[in-house]
Amino acid sequence: MKRYFVLLAILFITAAAIAQPIQVQKSTYVAKENNIFHANEVVATNTKTGMTLVVWERVTSNSRQISGRILNNRGAAAQESFTIVSDPNAAHPAIVYNPTANEFLLAYDDNPQIQLRHSDMYVMRLNAQGRPASSAAKITTDSVSTEMGNFNAKVAFNSRNSSYVVLWLREVINSGQADDGTNGLVGALLSSNASLNGSPVLLQKTTIESNRLWEPIPQDVLFHPCNGKLLVVYVQIRSGTSGGQADYVLGTLDPSLSGVTSANFVQVNPSPVILSNGFAWSGRI
Repeated sequence: MKRYFVLLAILFITAAAIAQPIQVQKSTYVAKENNIFHANEVVATNTKTGMTLVVWERVTSNSRQISGRILNNRGAAAQESFTIVSDPNAAHPAIVYNPTANEFLLAYDDNPQIQLRHSDMYVMRLNAQGRPASSAAKITTDSVSTEMGNFNAKVAFNSRNSSYVVLWLREVINSGQADDGTNGLVGALLSSNASLNGSPVLLQKTTIESNRLWEPIPQDVLFHPCNGKLLVVYVQIRSGTSGGQADYVLGTLDPSLSGVTSANFVQVNPSPVILSNGFAWSGRI
C-alpha cells in the first residue's frame, strides 16, 4: 500500500511539473449566409502536413452541393471554400485520409431526405488539397443494392494493405422486399485506387417491427492500429419500445468482412438510452 501512495505522489508531482496551459481559440470557417444551410460536416487530417480538410453540405432552396475547405495545422482557414460535388442530390458525406497515397477519399449518397426510394452510394478520390482527383464512382452496382435505397456512408482506411471499407444502410423501398433479409448495415471493400473489391456484405439486418424499420445506424468505423480488426459503432432502436429506447453497439470484425455473425457485436451501454424529440445520438471510436 505504501508503494501505491509513493507512486501516486510521484505522478502528481510529475504532472504538475509538465503541465502547460491549453489555449483554445474559436474561428469561423464558413460564414453564415441568408437562406443557405450548412450541414453534415466531417473532417479528416492530412498527417503529412497537419492540414485538415473540412467537408460539408451547402443547401439552398433549389440546389445542393458538397463543399470543402482546408484548415492549416493551427486550425485557421488556409484558402477559400470550394465545391467538390455539384450534384443537387449529393448528401451525407464521409471523408478519410490515405497517408500512403497522400490523398482523401470521399463517400456520399444521393438521398438527401433519407426516403425509402432507390438511391446509390458514390466514392471520389481527392488530392492532398481536397480537390477532385477522379470522377465519382458508383459502388452500389450489385444486383441487390440496385433494387434498394442506399444512404448514410461511413468510410475507413486500412493502412496494412492500403485499402478502404465503406459502410452504409441498404434499405427496402417496397413491401415486397421486407422479408428477403438483405436490408440493414452493409459494408464493401475498396482497393487502393478506390475501385470496388467484391460485392457488399450484410453485417447486421434491419429489425422490422409492425411495419417499422429499426435500422442499425452506423456512427463510426476504423481499423484498429494494433490488431487490424475493423471496429464499427452503430445505434439500434430497441424492439418493443415504440422507438423510445436505443442501444449503442460495438462490432469487432475481420478486415475482410468475412465470417460476420451476431457474436461480433456487443452492446456497450449498461442501460437503455432513452430517446426524446430533442435527442441527438452520436458514437465515436
